Amino acid sequence: MKWTVSVLFFLSLNIFAQKTVTNGPVPINASYTLSFVEELRFGSGEAEDHYLFANDNSTVTADSEGNMYVADVANVRVLVFDPTGKFLRVMAKKGEGPGEFRGIPSFQILDNGKAMGVDQVMMSIPRFYYFDENMKFVEQKLPMGGGPVAGNAYFNRDAGFFFGFSFKVDMENQKLELGWCLFRGDFTLAKRLSGYKMPLPNFAKMGDPAMWKEQMVHRFKYGSSGLGACAFDKQGRIYLGDALHYRITRWDPEFTREELIITRKCKPIHYSQEDTDALVENVVDQVLQSPLPQLAQIFTDSFVRQAVDEADLPPTKPRIQGLLVTEAGDILVLRDIRAANGEQMVDVFDPKGYYQGEVTLPNNAFFNPFQYMPRMSFRNGRAYTLEVDENGDVQVVRYRVERVKRS
Repeated sequence: MKWTVSVLFFLSLNIFAQKTVTNGPVPINASYTLSFVEELRFGSGEAEDHYLFANDNSTVTADSEGNMYVADVANVRVLVFDPTGKFLRVMAKKGEGPGEFRGIPSFQILDNGKAMGVDQVMMSIPRFYYFDENMKFVEQKLPMGGGPVAGNAYFNRDAGFFFGFSFKVDMENQKLELGWCLFRGDFTLAKRLSGYKMPLPNFAKMGDPAMWKEQMVHRFKYGSSGLGACAFDKQGRIYLGDALHYRITRWDPEFTREELIITRKCKPIHYSQEDTDALVENVVDQVLQSPLPQLAQIFTDSFVRQAVDEADLPPTKPRIQGLLVTEAGDILVLRDIRAANGEQMVDVFDPKGYYQGEVTLPNNAFFNPFQYMPRMSFRNGRAYTLEVDENGDVQVVRYRVERVKRS
């Protein structure tokens, strides 16, 4: 009897034990490469003026029929296009009414056909919007409870979990706590991936350059410290990336048990002058697109460059800068971004965690480096994303995703 109990105990440990896959600099067990074949491209050059989506922080997501939903950040609305790129309608618009947005940092079609949106403006409590399968507004919820508040969201298949930027205001100590966190669908904190405390902005000094420079220095320090990354697969499993150590942990859908750990040994990538120049340019561009145009007089190129210098960025980049999982279970890790042209180098792992090689995607198509949120979404064997062309126009691009066998 004791022997039987011991065997059963051993078997139970074996069943639930996590597996660790260690990868080196080059693929060892590679059987395929991943191919992104462009199928469709359309944007402001072809659209009527009323339906432009000019802000490159906009996002695109698709439903099961291939209709595309563009969250137009600049004009605060959701535009719907058919599978050929033809404009259909405005699904949601700017306003204060039910289902209307004041700001739209996140909008996503879920695997169950429903949709989620986040309505938020600077430093306000966000409203989470729920839409049914017909894209009709159902209800809104506020993330209350005293913990960190999510300012945007990347949802799993049924909104049972989401990953996003968070903030918490400490009025007593005049501190603002920033973070990137995994939340449960009821807005409770599941895991904090990173955090940083900084002085609370003084809104009585909105025109004071010194106050804004202090804010920028702290944000640069936090942004370069390794924020962590999160992704979800079709089975609802949760992937967390340790940005400083190239370590990815896959959890079960209930976030109760670690199932798989993936590591990769590779050389760190150093920051270049091109990276610094691109960071400065992106910050200035984002300020010009912000709802506070008066800041454009403060956030000049030289002003932002001074803040970067004072932040004293580390010499090497985080090892993981973004994370996504395809419908087929390929694990995609953003390794680096070429600042000069926006090319993003993405490591590809098979569903078992074995390194398959690298794929390069253009025009920051995979991940939004400024918002630190996914730019690409997957549906129907396709990848949907937004890219900025050589004329500065924002375009929706659809790729067919294929596994190509290695010869």
